[in-house]
Amino acid sequence: MSTFEIIINFAVITLLVLTIIYIWRLNRNINILRNNQESIASLAQSLTEASAKAENAVISLKAAAHETARNLHNIVEEAEHTGKSLNSFIDIETSDNDQPKSEAELELIEALRALR
Repeated sequence: MSTFEIIINFAVITLLVLTIIYIWRLNRNINILRNNQESIASLAQSLTEASAKAENAVISLKAAAHETARNLHNIVEEAEHTGKSLNSFIDIETSDNDQPKSEAELELIEALRALR
């Protein structure tokens, strides 16, 4: 074998070793990238699920708020009706002065006037 052939063989062997090292490092980086892609996909899935849960919670809160508003409106209407009834009762009792009233009736009328 000539010196030239030995140099060529040594150069080819060196290039093959460098190629193997490069491929090994490239394979390691590709595996790291794959693992990160799985983590990112998992994170994206978790984010999607959390977003869906939050959206459902907002919908539930809106429904609860509407129900509470409706109940509050009914309570206010009932209170207004009760107030009108009490005012009517007070007006009837105060205009009906010619009949004697018991002490309890007088106290009730005074208490109702104080509430007005």
